[in-house]
Amino acid sequence: MKNNKDLLLAWLEQGPAALVLDTRVPGVIVPEPFYGLLNLVLNVSRKFKPGDLTINDWGVTQTLSFEGEGFHCSIPWEAVFLVVSVKARGFHISENIPEELAEKALTVCMKPMTLPFEKKKAKLKLSLVQK
Repeated sequence: MKNNKDLLLAWLEQGPAALVLDTRVPGVIVPEPFYGLLNLVLNVSRKFKPGDLTINDWGVTQTLSFEGEGFHCSIPWEAVFLVVSVKARGFHISENIPEELAEKALTVCMKPMTLPFEKKKAKLKLSLVQK
């Protein structure tokens, strides 16, 4: 079974992807107003400027735009609990999902959804990883 890293690398070949993360996890670096959120959605892409996307065994780093200002974000894999790709028509829920969201996750994920980088709704495939 693939992990978040492998899926993200594959899906980014097809277009942007969204990472949903718990900003309370140590090591997360995002703009201060977003600290403490348990479900921050960040879009990542190989095409975003300045082109500094890094994906490794630790996690993901990239300069992202927040209200027109660039901010270099650092996202450890431990914080990521959902990876979504509309182009690949799939999403992956990992065991890192916060307890506060776990019960709602399957109900929400089974509904069609629109991501910030897509204008139309798409049906997504579910991949649930359990230890």
